[in-house]
Amino acid sequence: DCDGNGVFGGSPTEAIVLLNFSFRGGPPPSCLAACDAEANGSVGITDALRILRAAFLGDGQPDAPFPDCTTSTLETDGAVGRESPTACVD
Repeated sequence: DCDGNGVFGGSPTEAIVLLNFSFRGGPPPSCLAACDAEANGSVGITDALRILRAAFLGDGQPDAPFPDCTTSTLETDGAVGRESPTACVD
């Protein structure tokens, strides 16, 4: 949930938030760890591509803790900053 709205997929907004932050100096996402779709401790173009593939093609879902709405305990998420999740929307 890179855009922090409680929903993943269905629009390019998730990836746009990440790309705007990464390449245009836009505001940071509310939880940068939520944008780390590869769970490797960094965010960038490959995370945005994975988010788009998952949202529109149903391919390459983000790594855990997705799809659970929970605070991650992954060390890689700690590297980019993890926060309490916003309310999940079904």
